[in-house]
Amino acid sequence: MNKLRGVTLTLLIGLLAGCADVQDVPALEPQASKKNLDRAVAAYGALQNYFLEDDGLYLEEYPNTTDNPYSYVWPFSQAMTATVDMTGLPRVGRQYRAELGSDLEALELYWNDATTPTGYTKSPVPQDRLITPGGC
Repeated sequence: MNKLRGVTLTLLIGLLAGCADVQDVPALEPQASKKNLDRAVAAYGALQNYFLEDDGLYLEEYPNTTDNPYSYVWPFSQAMTATVDMTGLPRVGRQYRAELGSDLEALELYWNDATTPTGYTKSPVPQDRLITPGGC
């Protein structure tokens, strides 16, 4: 099952990276396009600066004042979607592809092999509860 998830994630990364070069996006006026690009880069930078932790997970809030520092899986998915969107930006998108890979790796921290059925849980699974590949 872990091998299947790994193949699926690899295919997803490939598909998303391939979508970053789509040329069918309507062109904006150069000044508006530059302004929107600058806004996107600044907003994404703030997300990464204030919410991204060293382990690749995002904080639920900033500053964190709760017992659960990490975001639930849905807000995490939205931060990951922001990364996908950044990879599609003209002129700067390629520089965000590595961050997309990091987000997909962090998503695995929400996977729980110890539940029936197995699947993604609402919060990151504590590392001591994770089952290593091949382990039962």
